[in-house]
Amino acid sequence: MPESIEHSRLCKLQEPFYLRMDALVKEMFATPAHTAEGRRAKVTVLLGCILGDDFRHIDEETDYPELMARKLVIEFIGGEPGEMLRDQFA
Repeated sequence: MPESIEHSRLCKLQEPFYLRMDALVKEMFATPAHTAEGRRAKVTVLLGCILGDDFRHIDEETDYPELMARKLVIEFIGGEPGEMLRDQFA
């Protein structure tokens, strides 16, 4: 099928970028976050690159398990950076 061939071609084009992103994510998560801003940065990468679309919806459109996990992680960030992240999903 031509669609399958095109899909495979497009996936191969993305591969170098995903490999680089994966290396950067691993480097970031190997570095300890000592501040609320550092924790916020890690959570932003977690929500944006690792966990997927279900964790990025606004609060009203997020299923209960994902919503509670996100709220807990944001609570752990604390301070103004946590509030900034919380406001993003309100």
